[in-house]
Amino acid sequence: MPPNLGQGGGMALESASILSQCLLIGETLSKGLEKYETRRIGRTSIVANESKTNGDLFQASNAFTVLLRDSLFSYLGKQTYKEGVDELEIPDPFAYLFSYRLLSWPHPVK
Repeated sequence: MPPNLGQGGGMALESASILSQCLLIGETLSKGLEKYETRRIGRTSIVANESKTNGDLFQASNAFTVLLRDSLFSYLGKQTYKEGVDELEIPDPFAYLFSYRLLSWPHPVK
């Protein structure tokens, strides 16, 4: 997990919880691990890819990419100051991170 979203620890805690649930409800160790992989692969792939993208953007050394990034952030910063965040109507790019509910998994351990 690249470190550019600050989600490594959170992903580890989620994975530990889900792994324990999958192992408890799996008929065998192998089936429990298959359930775990199925459950985690989508979310962890998205977070890892987004983290890599952030790293590529924020650690860019290409002059054009740096100019584009810095211009965009400067513009967005000025717009936010003028209009406020709510008026910009920009969708929350991190909703997939913060709307995830670990306890909403449909198979709670009994």
